Amino acid sequence: MNIFRTLFLLFSVSLALCTGAQGVPGAGSSMSADQLTYSLSASESLMFNYNGINGTSTATNLSGQAAYVSGSQYHPTSFIYSGGYIFGNQSNQPGGMFQNFGISQVVNARHVSFIAADMVSYLPAAPAFGLSGVPGVGDVGTPPIGMGDIPVQSIFTNYGSRVTNAISLGVSPKLTAATSLNLYGAYTIQRFLDVGQDNDDIEGSASLSHRMDARNTTGLGYTYSRFRYQDSPGSILLPGTGPASMNAQGVNLQYQHLFTRKLTFNIAAGPQWIDSGTQLAIPPRTTLFASTSLQYSGKLSSAMVSYSRGANPGSGVLLGTISDNVNFTGQHTFSRSWSGGFSVNYGHASSLGVAAGDHTGIDSFYAGVQATRRLGEHFSGYASYNLQRQAIGQAPLIATTSPLNAFNGTGHILGFGITFIPNPLHLRRH
Repeated sequence: MNIFRTLFLLFSVSLALCTGAQGVPGAGSSMSADQLTYSLSASESLMFNYNGINGTSTATNLSGQAAYVSGSQYHPTSFIYSGGYIFGNQSNQPGGMFQNFGISQVVNARHVSFIAADMVSYLPAAPAFGLSGVPGVGDVGTPPIGMGDIPVQSIFTNYGSRVTNAISLGVSPKLTAATSLNLYGAYTIQRFLDVGQDNDDIEGSASLSHRMDARNTTGLGYTYSRFRYQDSPGSILLPGTGPASMNAQGVNLQYQHLFTRKLTFNIAAGPQWIDSGTQLAIPPRTTLFASTSLQYSGKLSSAMVSYSRGANPGSGVLLGTISDNVNFTGQHTFSRSWSGGFSVNYGHASSLGVAAGDHTGIDSFYAGVQATRRLGEHFSGYASYNLQRQAIGQAPLIATTSPLNAFNGTGHILGFGITFIPNPLHLRRH
């Protein structure tokens, strides 16, 4: 189970979906020319009770997306960009810039593969599940930036600008023709400019995978994460207490089955142990880590249903959480002129921080659907509907310096826009 080649393929699928490009290659593709695709969009959003602001408001959005994939079979390079500006049309609905950028480099040698990636984002609020993370700008059903996976942090916040940067490196040497060792490491920082809990995340994993036959692969893995928190605006920490930290590690069994060339099933599960340097605030515990997905990728349709469970930093809202997430995302081309996409996600976040044995729980739900109509050779129009609903359980029990920055209620977002998509630019050939 070569996890790094799989991650790169998912990343390349994101490139294809974000710009409407056809046949964007992954590692091992025979494509011989570098390709750059891009698009520009203008849209209007109609929002009801969005971001905790009662009533109806509107926003004008200008955005763009770009993707590049090199044609090299042995050392492909990719980047993806999505960004723009939201012009809030009411004083009570602030606007702002949103930016997402990711770059990936793969090196395939005879007996070993390497992948290095860097993902950077600047968002005015917690991301909804789309490429940009901003509902209403026309990317419903597109995997988010981050190697194409579904995020496990699903707590929706009100407006609160944040910067996130994740650097990762993977090495996958082949031990035999059927057995490989997969090593992975990542460092992520998240900083809040307004309200939120600054945090750093160091992750590492190692797994041994064995291909039993053409369709079945098994593996054994170990994972380690260290979350570290800083005093910041809206910090959950008491002033002067210094940084808190939390460790999570576990072992898991892995299995992959290829039903067909288009349909793949993955599962990994095992115990996860959590401890911290501040045990009065975050007591040690043992929980279940799980990650499973069923993914279909065809010529006209793509879809993925997934479930994940595990410890994470807490989305800048809580001091560490155990999160359960169920997601269903897909796209389909109905005809030469019509296509559509959807994304549905349910998440439950249970705080790892406790006082007097109590916990804080947050339940979130997101649903989005989008229809796109081709308007000639280079233009298309779209209409989308997004629903965000979140319910906060008990109030945070660890003292805070400001109110909990989490959306509580139900918001609706209607989006209408037009997109310009030029022909792809073919650069140097290999």
